[in-house]
Amino acid sequence: MNVIIEIDSRAVRERLVELQQRRTPRWRRRLSEHVAREVLSRTIRKNPVETGRSRSAWAAALERLGGVPPAGWQGGAADRGAIGEGAGANSVAVVDAGSSTEIVVENGVEYVAYLEYGTRKMSAFQMARRSLGEAGAILAGNVPRLFES
Repeated sequence: MNVIIEIDSRAVRERLVELQQRRTPRWRRRLSEHVAREVLSRTIRKNPVETGRSRSAWAAALERLGGVPPAGWQGGAADRGAIGEGAGANSVAVVDAGSSTEIVVENGVEYVAYLEYGTRKMSAFQMARRSLGEAGAILAGNVPRLFES
């Protein structure tokens, strides 16, 4: 018995191109959004809280990306007015362009730069920079499940 398998390389190449054009952007976006949600969750946990304003801006951005803020993110002495104000002080932009996906999240609370970078009188918390630095660990996690279906 002989078994002969012939593969039309043109057909295979066309199918691979079709899969790449159809699935790769979807997978890339799914992966980018996953990493962005994880970075935001970590940023929220590292962000110091007094009124909840700054954390609220991060939490609202996380929700806009389909995430759920970590339990207790408001802190113990959160101010409802400050939380409402912070929730409106963010922007999220997701741009799929050619071979890249860019997600830009901004916290527009007026003092967030002081929390991130510090002042002469206050040390930097570096909540966003430290969380972004953990992106490699996030990617090393359960990434394969993101590519199912």
